[in-house]
Amino acid sequence: MSRHVEDTKRRALKPILVVFLVLTGLAVLSACSSNGTIGGGHTNGAASHMPAPSRVLVLAPKLKFETVSTESPLDGGSYQATELGAKIVSLSVACLREKSVTKVELADSQRPEVARIVETANRAFSGTPDPQLAGLIRSLGPAGEPAAVLVQYVRVKVGVGPTWDPNSGIIGSRTSSSQFRAALFDTRSGQIIWRDAVEMRDVPVPNGETLEKTVRKLLSTIHPR
Repeated sequence: MSRHVEDTKRRALKPILVVFLVLTGLAVLSACSSNGTIGGGHTNGAASHMPAPSRVLVLAPKLKFETVSTESPLDGGSYQATELGAKIVSLSVACLREKSVTKVELADSQRPEVARIVETANRAFSGTPDPQLAGLIRSLGPAGEPAAVLVQYVRVKVGVGPTWDPNSGIIGSRTSSSQFRAALFDTRSGQIIWRDAVEMRDVPVPNGETLEKTVRKLLSTIHPR
């Protein structure tokens, strides 16, 4: 009789144990995804350490928001895209000035050339020479003075958090992540002279501490003069 009771208890506890393990796994995934940490280190051009140029023209970043599962575009207004872009610009300017860049200027977003570069910023990181982009970069250069143009592209994938398939028992994750890319172009040649990229395991927010850390890490391989 006692053996039958013990077997009954084990069968009763088994589903409780399974649910406990699933909830524990989901909690761990949630904690990892919600801390906004910067992940992966530099993912592009990490060896491209270079002295800061004497003059830099900073463009507004191109921001792209999409779902993790289908990569369908999302409305940036729901994620404070305007405020986020302005904050990235201000952080970039501050970082460059700390590196003793003599002149740091904001590009006029109303200029057609600037608007075109920002709109097609993802092409700057394709690795394929783009004569049209090079021409636009050269058109921004001050006459008779060497300068660089800072182009940035931020791709934000918005997820729904940890998931659990009750049929298979598989614990998965569709958590949010963001990739920050930046490149400096020489206005004389129109070609890239430096580029890098970093990852953030979250959706960036304008006043978040993680955003500042991410931008600083992104530009960290530009050395002070």
